[in-house]
Amino acid sequence: MSDDRELKDQRIPIMMTGSEVTAIDDWSFKNRIRSRGEAIRRLCQIGLVFDDHRKEYVEKFRDIMDSVVEMNDLTKKAGEVDPGSVTEFEKSLMLASLNILQVVSRMVPLVRTTTGLANNFKVDKDVEEIIRETKEILSVGLSKKK
Repeated sequence: MSDDRELKDQRIPIMMTGSEVTAIDDWSFKNRIRSRGEAIRRLCQIGLVFDDHRKEYVEKFRDIMDSVVEMNDLTKKAGEVDPGSVTEFEKSLMLASLNILQVVSRMVPLVRTTTGLANNFKVDKDVEEIIRETKEILSVGLSKKK
């Protein structure tokens, strides 16, 4: 990535649809960015950072989901254990661990949706096809969150 002190002297003309420009302008306004060029530069930086770490996000969240499944299995088994053989501390620890995993696991659909969108935009396709597929990815991601 570039250093803030690096001179911004490279011009890159690009063509965009009206809806893409509107989305950039809306994002720029929400984030109090004064120019469209600066907004595009920042969005590119966000995209590059995300893309560099996308595989790592997917792997780590897959590990989290595996842990949630394992914790659910342990919770079921804990119900079969004699309550007198489990200390209060162990019970508290199990409940706290389960709560943490449940909270973190709610992020998985968001990461899955975002990485799906990123993959969708990396392919050279017709804009209408990308938008259609993006809407499908978002609808699947949103329906799984509920």
